[in-house]
Amino acid sequence: MNASAWRRSAGRGWHVSTVTSELWSDSDARYERDLSTALRQDDLRTALFAVEGADPVAQDRAANQLAAWVTECKLQLAQGTAPVAALRQVLSVGAGLAGVGYRGERCDYYAAENSALSSVVKRRSGQPIVVSGIWMLVGRGAGLQVDGVGLPGHFVVRVGGSQGALADPFAGGEALCEAGCAAIVDRLSGGALPWEDAYLRPATTQSLVTRVLRNLANAHRRADNPLGLYRAVRLLASISPDDSEAALMHARLAEHLGACALARSLYESVSLRFPDSCAASVATRRIAVVLRIQAEQH
Repeated sequence: MNASAWRRSAGRGWHVSTVTSELWSDSDARYERDLSTALRQDDLRTALFAVEGADPVAQDRAANQLAAWVTECKLQLAQGTAPVAALRQVLSVGAGLAGVGYRGERCDYYAAENSALSSVVKRRSGQPIVVSGIWMLVGRGAGLQVDGVGLPGHFVVRVGGSQGALADPFAGGEALCEAGCAAIVDRLSGGALPWEDAYLRPATTQSLVTRVLRNLANAHRRADNPLGLYRAVRLLASISPDDSEAALMHARLAEHLGACALARSLYESVSLRFPDSCAASVATRRIAVVLRIQAEQH
C-alpha cells in the first residue's frame, strides 16, 4: 500500500485504544525474525510462510504438497517433457495447483488468503504473485531456473534463464512473449505506462516479498482489519529499513490505533534516520500532536 492509499484508509475512522502488546505478539516477533533470516538466505518458501504467519501444521501440510509437486515435475522432466510444459502439466493441467477449472483467484481477488502461501497451496488459487511463487518453488526444487518477473500490476515467471520461456501461472501457465507482457502492462495501466525492457528483469526474493506485503496491507485495509494491516505494515517497514515512506506509514498506523507511546518513538526514529526527507517533516509535526494527546490522557 503506497502513501496515498494510506491517506485514504486513514479516513475510515479506525481508532483502537490499544497497547503495543495487542498490536504485536511474541509470535509476530518470531515470524519477523524468521522473515529477516529467510531474506538473508534467499529462502523464498520460509519468507512467504513468515509473511503469512502460518502455523506449523499448515506449513508442514503445504511443504509436503510442494514436495509432491516437485517429485511429479522431476518425473515429467525425466520423460523428456520440456521445462515449462512439465510445470504446466503438474501445476495447471493435472491434479496440481490449478487443476481443471482452477486458475488464479478472480472472484475474491483482494482477499488476504490469496496472498498466503499455505492457503493458496490448499485452495489451489490465489493472487498472481503467490501462484507464480509456487511455480518458482516447484521448478527450482526440480532443478530448473525459474525466475519471478514483476510486471507492473501483474506477476509472471521465466523458465530457463534470461533467454528462457515466459509463462503466466495465473492463467494456467499460458505462454507469453515480450509483446504479450507489454500488452498486459498496457491493459492494466490503461495505456499510462510505456513499455520498459527493465520490467522483464528477474525479481529478487526481497522485491517479491515486499510486493506480497503490500498486497496484504491492501487486502486488510479493504477488509477493515486494522490489526492485520498493522502486521503487514510493520513487516514491510522491518524489511525496508531505507524506505522512509514505509517507516512513516508504520508510525502513522500506530498513532491511528491509539498506541501513542509507540507512535512517538517511531516518529522520532523517522526524524533521526531520514532528517532531510518529507517523511521527517511529517514525523516532526506528528510528534507534537502525539505529545498533546498523551498530555490530555494523563
